[in-house]
Amino acid sequence: MSDSDEVKDAAASDPRKDRQNLTALLFVLFVPLVLLAAFGLNMRKNGVFACPPSYADNNYLAYCGGSAYADFDHGALWYGLEPKALENAKTANVLFVGNSRLQFGFSADSVRTWFAEKGLRPYLLGFSHDENVTFARPLLEKIKPGAGAYVINVDGFFTDQPTLPGNDVMTHESTRARYEGKQSWQYFHERLCSRVGKLCGQTESYYRSRDTGMWRRGYEYANVTPPKHWRQRPLKAEEVARAKDIGPAFIEKLGVPAQCVILTYVPTPENDIISARAIAEALGLELVSPVVPALETYDGSHLDPPSAERFSQAFLEQAGPRLEACAGKQAL
Repeated sequence: MSDSDEVKDAAASDPRKDRQNLTALLFVLFVPLVLLAAFGLNMRKNGVFACPPSYADNNYLAYCGGSAYADFDHGALWYGLEPKALENAKTANVLFVGNSRLQFGFSADSVRTWFAEKGLRPYLLGFSHDENVTFARPLLEKIKPGAGAYVINVDGFFTDQPTLPGNDVMTHESTRARYEGKQSWQYFHERLCSRVGKLCGQTESYYRSRDTGMWRRGYEYANVTPPKHWRQRPLKAEEVARAKDIGPAFIEKLGVPAQCVILTYVPTPENDIISARAIAEALGLELVSPVVPALETYDGSHLDPPSAERFSQAFLEQAGPRLEACAGKQAL
């Protein structure tokens, strides 16, 4: 054996180098595992896995309270990421538009039952973040619905101030990729969390039905203590003036007779019913907002399910005949 071969054998069996090599190998393996674990924990806390799954009945995740996920609903419909939802909104006989209080106020079995008995199809096209006409108007122009009647919740609707998510999806080119990413995560969220429930949290979330547009809460909640008195706010003159300026053009573009546009106000503890009545008067339209006793909210703002059932039923008792007449003509 040559001297060079002996040196090589000594180097190959050097325990210090073996330990160094092993340490390097463990480091290479350990770092990705740590990064993967950190990513998983972040997704569980702030991403889609912070929210429970509730995809049954043809629903998609409209909102997850994880800070890295939040709104999906605006982009889902603006970018056409949910084509079935868009098609059902386009072909609905009656469209409901407004904010989240409209969504929770009319996401009720009484609404499903009434429309099914009449052979008509509704679609709730309201959005979160106090969404208003600045987003509803261009969205309807994109959808080109054929509804014969509209129900508009006037609660903050007729304003010229865009919301953050509405403005984001309408004006920023890079936003679409972000919403497409959110949609991709729903695939894994549904399949993993439906099988292993502990993978997901109970952060605030709600799902939209592709069939009716109705929302379903995906998380467990407890009703807050109902207010002793629902405070009736004074007239908001500026809001009424803006509605008078903005409302007529929006209503005219709906393409239905004035009697087929029904304004409503879904009750909330900080009640603006006085302004709602003034807006209806300024626009020359009827306001249908029945007084239903002992309503409660689940969060201090939105009607809880039993209250939504009673309010929706009372609304349809008053507005139903006109909705049926208008939507029935469109359905023929």
